[in-house]
Parts: sequence; C-alpha cells; structure tokens
Amino acid sequence: MSKDITIIIKTFERPYCLEALLTSYEKMRQKHDWQCQILIADDSKQPYKKYILNRFEKIVTKYICLPFRSGVSYGRNVLLDNVETPYLVHLDDDFWMDKHCNLRMMKNLLIESDLDLLGGMLHNRSERLLSESRWQILYRLFKEKRKGDLLYEIFEKGRSFFYYGDFEAMGDTLKIVPIQYDVPVTRCDVVLNFFIAKTESIRSRNIYWDNALKTQEHEAFFYEAKLNNLAVGVTKSISVEHRPITTLHYRSFRFEGHNKYGTIFLEKHGFTRLEDHVGNGSFEITSSNINE
Repeated sequence: MSKDITIIIKTFERPYCLEALLTSYEKMRQKHDWQCQILIADDSKQPYKKYILNRFEKIVTKYICLPFRSGVSYGRNVLLDNVETPYLVHLDDDFWMDKHCNLRMMKNLLIESDLDLLGGMLHNRSERLLSESRWQILYRLFKEKRKGDLLYEIFEKGRSFFYYGDFEAMGDTLKIVPIQYDVPVTRCDVVLNFFIAKTESIRSRNIYWDNALKTQEHEAFFYEAKLNNLAVGVTKSISVEHRPITTLHYRSFRFEGHNKYGTIFLEKHGFTRLEDHVGNGSFEITSSNINE
C-alpha cells in the first residue's frame, strides 16, 4: 500500500523532531505495511543527513541538503519538484504519526470527494522553551533508547486543533473565516500543514510556495491555491500529533523577519491587513514591518 504516495518534509535545525517523526512513521509502516517514498529537505547550518540516513536508511528515499537558511518555501518547492508519485503527503518536521493518521483512508477520501488537496487535524502537545543543555541530555537518551515518546514525557496532552476556513476579501482586508463542518469532508480554502494532495493538480496550476517567504508562507500558499481554483477540503477523521520543540537556538531563526514576510504576501495581493478569525490572529502593514 502507498507506493503511489510521497511524504515530503522540510526540516531546519531540529534533528530531534525529525528523528521522532521518522520513528513514528516506522511504527505505522510496520503496522499498516506502508511503502511511501520519503523526501527530506534540510537547510540547517550543519545538515543532519548522515545521521538520519544511517538511522533510517530503509525508509528515507532522498535527503536534500540546501544552502543555509534557504527558507521553508524554497525547501518545499524543491521537494515538490522531486515528487514522482501521483500523491504527496505534506508533514512539518515536528509532527508525529499515530493510530489516528490513516493514509489509506485519507487518500480514499481525497478521491471520493473529488478534491485536489485534503487537510487533516492536529492534536497539540503543550510547547515549552527548553535550554540547549537540557535538550542535549534528552536527545542523547532518545538516540540510545530509540523511543520517540521518551522526548515527550515532559509534555502535557493539549487540545485538538481544528483549523480550516474560507478566505474573504473585504476592501483592503483579507479575512480567514470559520465555516460549518459536515462529515466526513468539508470544502474550504485553507487547512493545516498536514495534508494529502494530487501532485499533478498542484503542478499543472503552477501552485508553489513563494520563495520570497522564508516563514509566514502558510496563508500565501493557500491563497494562491484559491486563486488557481484548487479544490481543497478538510476532514476531522484523520490527524497527526503536533509536538513542537522550541530551543533558544531554533527560536532565534524561527521568528526572525516574521513581519517582513507577512507584509510581502499582503502587498503582493493589494491588501493591508490580514484577519484570521479561525486562528484568532491578525497582521497589518505598518511602516515598522515594511522596513524590518
């Protein structure tokens, strides 16, 4: 099963997250006889290709090292160009696949619903900022024990994250608004970063992530998808766990330039403000973030 699916993962400065994700995939692969292709793009200062391939030689198809800080958009576009299967599954490197992640069901729902892209849900773990020294200890234990859950015993189980909605343009404001959910699949404009898609549907419409956006790329990608008539939907039947690990080192890169990249997206489409009524966030172009 799943020989026609490629999993794409962009990673940056978080080897512990990537190793945990691949460990979780190994368990699901053995349980469900998955045979997906796995492509990884890494723009870390010191990519962890050698270690990951030694550890996961049987499941990783290709590991692509990119120039330092190429950005999440550029990395995902490189991955998209390397997909050779009819379907792709997008995962962030801090996701975890468990019994609720049923790729067979997800692909069937995508096809039966006549969609180009189908998003799932997240079950969050609470995030804590940890010192580098503490993570070095935990990571060493993780590598020795080969048990992904060991890293996360300090985390509490968080709430489920049901993020999906429609874009609405009102003057110079772009809004993401909630919509009613209908079982098992609901059409919408924007979903989470956990999704399955028809590879050719995205390529034929030339829907890529904006390489100018090293972060803040999510809304921009799905707005381009909407403008290019990509059929997008969401299901609550399938999910992954979200286990974000934010060390001080990672944080120093993760949030740099956030305002600047948000401004680029809004200016490109003639907006001055983004209001997210699903994620309860907002962003507005000001002189300070233009010059950031």
